[in-house]
Amino acid sequence: MHVAGTYDGTDTKLYLNGELLKTHTVSAALFHPDGVFTFSHSSETMYGKMDELRVWNNARTAEDIRENMHLTLKGTEPGLMSYWQLNDSTGTTATEIVNGADGTLHNMSNNNWVGSTIPAGEGTSNTQVVSSIGNVNFTSTDVSMDFTAKTGTDAITVTRIDISPNLNPPGDYHIFDSQYWAVNNFGADNFNTNITFRVPDTLVMKDKMFPFAIKLFSRDSNSDSSWTLIDGASSVNLLDNTATFNDITHFSQFIIGRGDSPGNALVFDGIDDFISIPPDTSLDVLQFTIEYWIKTENPGTQTGVIDKGYGTQSNWYFLTGSVFPRGVTFGLSTSSYTGELIGGWDDNDWHHVAGTYDDYTLTLYLDGTMCESTNIPGMHVTTQDITIGCLRNETQFFAGELDEIRVWNYNRSEDEIREDMHHPLKGTESGLVAYWQFNEYSGLTAHDIAGGNNGTLHNMTDDAWIVSTAPIPYYTISNGNWETNSIWATGQNAPDHAWARARIEKNITINSTFEVIELKVDASGTLTITTGYQMTVSGD
Repeated sequence: MHVAGTYDGTDTKLYLNGELLKTHTVSAALFHPDGVFTFSHSSETMYGKMDELRVWNNARTAEDIRENMHLTLKGTEPGLMSYWQLNDSTGTTATEIVNGADGTLHNMSNNNWVGSTIPAGEGTSNTQVVSSIGNVNFTSTDVSMDFTAKTGTDAITVTRIDISPNLNPPGDYHIFDSQYWAVNNFGADNFNTNITFRVPDTLVMKDKMFPFAIKLFSRDSNSDSSWTLIDGASSVNLLDNTATFNDITHFSQFIIGRGDSPGNALVFDGIDDFISIPPDTSLDVLQFTIEYWIKTENPGTQTGVIDKGYGTQSNWYFLTGSVFPRGVTFGLSTSSYTGELIGGWDDNDWHHVAGTYDDYTLTLYLDGTMCESTNIPGMHVTTQDITIGCLRNETQFFAGELDEIRVWNYNRSEDEIREDMHHPLKGTESGLVAYWQFNEYSGLTAHDIAGGNNGTLHNMTDDAWIVSTAPIPYYTISNGNWETNSIWATGQNAPDHAWARARIEKNITINSTFEVIELKVDASGTLTITTGYQMTVSGD
């Protein structure tokens, strides 16, 4: 925590982390100090760490304190009388860099010098007062904000820290070098804003094409502990070298990196692995679409994939292994009728499953194509939990991989399913009420980035989080011909339908005629079309 105390000849003020805690009017003048400072006195010994000790000859304002608490100083700032950075690392002297008032360490050894983990370093800071919606630029910090909602008045201080933090976020990310931000707000703390950061690394066309791969991480404003993944960028501007992240409602430390690998998926062992999602009215929809990617070699006999109502005479469910060696059963139970649709496949690859209901017709889609349909009038929805990886009674466990589970509150068309199945979503799409991407890399929480219906992993370890090879989009892993299955990521095979999205990262040759909805060629790849054939990109 950052502590500051001031005296202006009348009032003493105490600040904690830039926030004014207490003001006291002094009834009589304070004695002039004798110039002797003691940190952790022998009779009142402190247990803990200290860093960046500063004495000024003026009463610093709240803005002064806030704009400097995350910055190291040069020692030449006006009004700075004494400054102990505590960067000596060895010995019994604490060097004071302004006027040579060095301190002496007592009863301490070299073991007392430790590496600093405070969020501070060289950089720049700026404060803006915000009381309404609109754009705000924080001068010289490489940050601007577009407030889409704002009540009350906040003094917001942005500090760009031009060093690497004490630790980087874990996982397979390229963290942009030597820069992160501390953002603090003082006031009403009720806002929604889109934040744009100018990043220190050069953004490239791939970032513009796949902005969601640019990731924003956060931790509390004075924390030195682990980072949490917040979201992917909504857009990237190559001209300004900026990335924008939407719908930020809480300020903290921020750091940005690039996901250099595909997202993650979850693997279930078929023994006791499952995810529980508590009941919530947002999930109780009379019309709906449920989507997910599935990959399984030995699913077992009628195991539960996603269950909200199997055997309860209400709600929907997905099973696998009941009829085909590998396939799905999509069912819906009502108070008077249960209907089930069945589809299957004969390989061990990834397949996209979508089930829709419009309050009358139940439809199952496999890999973007309608498989079966039936009529079930009069659904009686109830508020029940959702279980992923088994049935709701914690039996019949699924063995395989799952990714990109989405719940919509309306009956999506075949075209809508096809357009979105091969790319990740932002989580803010209209009608999307739940979205489990499974892009966490560890832990026991599967975050719902659309509706906040987070799931809890049971009997699963960090080994359950694996790199996803689901075709979101299809991507190449070796050189060769487009139609050769082995050049595409494991479990994908060659994209052979018009609504596929493909990313080329290797040297690929086309010896046939294909159509895709989206095609992106990375700087590391080439695409050669043999004479007489063509590739049609339909767009969306």
